Amino acid sequence: MKNRIIGGAGFVISFYLLLLIWNLFIIFIGTIFIVGIYEFMHIIRKSNKKFISYLYLISFLMFIYGLWYLSLDQKWFLVYITAVLMYNDTFAYFVGKNHGKTKLTSISPNKTVEGSIGGLLISPFVAIITLSLVSVLFNFVGDYNPFNSLLILYIISVVIAILGQIGDILESYIKRQSNIKDSGNFIYGHGGILDRIDSWILPIIIIILFI
Repeated sequence: MKNRIIGGAGFVISFYLLLLIWNLFIIFIGTIFIVGIYEFMHIIRKSNKKFISYLYLISFLMFIYGLWYLSLDQKWFLVYITAVLMYNDTFAYFVGKNHGKTKLTSISPNKTVEGSIGGLLISPFVAIITLSLVSVLFNFVGDYNPFNSLLILYIISVVIAILGQIGDILESYIKRQSNIKDSGNFIYGHGGILDRIDSWILPIIIIILFI
């Protein structure tokens, strides 16, 4: 639990700060791409479902493009997506650990229905508070004010959280087919890059396709 909190908090803080410096953010995206490809080669090499693994690899490449695209002129949205997904993962973990009784799926036995619902309900509120603070401190919002439509923002948050949980389960399925626990050990307390960004991939792809 301690490792999860430290690793997650460090990742979020680093992400916010990197967005302020374009050249460093490009290096950040490049690092995710290189390490992610390396971890995919490890997964595909051991996978029993290579077609699904390659399909997931294509999704990863689309995610990298989406990350770059949103960082150009939609920084506030990228910050918000990150906050929703991080808090969703954190609260789903804590609620599930303390109150979870009903298994969500056999693919990932540690996930519970109670934890999933807890993450979906709590993460949008905390993410909105985070975006408020970040937009004031770093002027991420700019000319567009997302707080004009809080209900719409909340609905979008729930959709993002749901897509994030689906992506998390999908990566767990692919790892299970490859008989590995983590995609790597790149991030302290969280495993590999793919273990940390698995919940990002579907939301960002859907948002980019919508845009």
